[in-house]
Amino acid sequence: MAARQLFAPGERDPCHICGKFKGISQAHHVVPLTAQYDRGFKYPDQECVSLCPNHHAIVHLFIHVDGRSMARPAMRARGRTTSALHVDLTDNEFDQMMELVRRSMRSPE
Repeated sequence: MAARQLFAPGERDPCHICGKFKGISQAHHVVPLTAQYDRGFKYPDQECVSLCPNHHAIVHLFIHVDGRSMARPAMRARGRTTSALHVDLTDNEFDQMMELVRRSMRSPE
């Protein structure tokens, strides 16, 4: 996709969730590129936040794309449930993660 090729996130920031791991953080599109066209975006929305690899993987489990979440198949493959993830997150981290999930559902303005 051309939007991915044009994406230039800039310098890495610490993880948006835990505030750590600046050196290995990854850019996370707030609104998944795969969902933007179907939602009516005329131009790619490149809004992103930095996430450490662990929180990046976890947040993608909760984000719905094409009306489905990846949580069930991903957790079934690992033999766990999404409730097991909550044990590893502080209340603040969980709240920040759910805010990202809420923002991921945005449509074009």
